[in-house]
Amino acid sequence: MKEKFSKPGHRWFQFSLRMLLILTTICAMAFAWVGWQVMIVHERKALLRTWAELPTSHVLGYTDASGSSKPSCFRQWMGDTDVLQIIMDDATGDGAIAKYHKAFPAAKVWRLSEAKRQGFKMPGTK
Repeated sequence: MKEKFSKPGHRWFQFSLRMLLILTTICAMAFAWVGWQVMIVHERKALLRTWAELPTSHVLGYTDASGSSKPSCFRQWMGDTDVLQIIMDDATGDGAIAKYHKAFPAAKVWRLSEAKRQGFKMPGTK
C-alpha cells in the first residue's frame, strides 16, 4: 500500500540567514536608541531633582518662540522637559556647571551673579 502524504495548501514564509541577521541588527539598533533616550531622560530628571533642592537655584522651563529647544515627542512622552536656563549658586564649581551643561545642551547654565548682571531676578526678590 502506498500512502499519500498531503502537501499543505499554503507555503510558510521562508527567510534566509542573511535576512534574519539584518532584521536582528535593525531591531538591536532601534532598542539601543530607545535605551539611550531613556538614559538621557533619567539623567536629566535626577539632575533636576537634586538641583531643585538647592536654596538659591532656579529653573526657567519654557521654550522660545521658535520651539527649538523642545525635546522630541518620544522624550516628552517619557517625561522629559524643555529647559532654557539653569541658574545656580555662586559657590557651584566648574565641574557641576559642566555636568549640567552636558545634560542640558540647549539650556544656558550660569551662576547667580552672572544672571543678576544680565538682569534676571530670582522669584520672591525685589
